[in-house]
Amino acid sequence: MKTIVLMASNGDEFVVDVEEITNQSEMIRNLISDMGGADGLQVPLLNVTAPVLAKLLELLNVNAKNDAEEVTQIIKELIETDMNTMIDVLGAANYIEATSLFDFSCKVLADKFKAMSVEEIREFLDIECDFTDEELQRIRAESAWAFD
Repeated sequence: MKTIVLMASNGDEFVVDVEEITNQSEMIRNLISDMGGADGLQVPLLNVTAPVLAKLLELLNVNAKNDAEEVTQIIKELIETDMNTMIDVLGAANYIEATSLFDFSCKVLADKFKAMSVEEIREFLDIECDFTDEELQRIRAESAWAFD
């Protein structure tokens, strides 16, 4: 089995199977191709912390098995327990161009938000409303169709 080493921003190293990671990450596939193939290649991911990289690799491993139900469950648990990490995992998936996982994760997150009101989303994401009551009433009147 050929492997590469993904290095988190703090220097932690994660050894991954080349075939498994290149099937899901266009960036890493292109990097290996540009390097002429490289067993043992070290790939620094300077914007990805070790905990985020560990969670990303867990999701990629499950995603490789085409187990959408398990991937959905992991994402939902992450959304409920640690939204900041979920956002970082999305950023990391986008960075390494793991398009399938990124798109699927965004869909799960969007499905959660669809069932929420604006106020619930604000509370969930800890976003302070900086509109006055008058501004909110005007926006609701102008965009009544969006609140049905």
